[in-house]
Amino acid sequence: MALVKFASYNIHLGIGRDGMFAPHRVAAVIGELEADVIALQEVEFGPGDFDMFSYLSTYTGYSAVPGPTMPRPGGGEYLLRQTRGSARSGTAYG
Repeated sequence: MALVKFASYNIHLGIGRDGMFAPHRVAAVIGELEADVIALQEVEFGPGDFDMFSYLSTYTGYSAVPGPTMPRPGGGEYLLRQTRGSARSGTAYG
């Protein structure tokens, strides 16, 4: 039986404890998690027109699947590892 590893990660808009906007550090942490499915919180657009969600998908090798984790605009999105098959948009509350 194959096991699926889930993780949840609040990326705090990509701003570290040092107050710096550092999406590369967020991508590094995601890589260290080695999870099959990651539910991200506080994924928003960064400064200017920077698209954090697309950046993380590109630099982590995960497929990006948008889906609110709370019934409000914005909020969390999901990243799914590409090797696990296809992914589609969804909605989850809880």
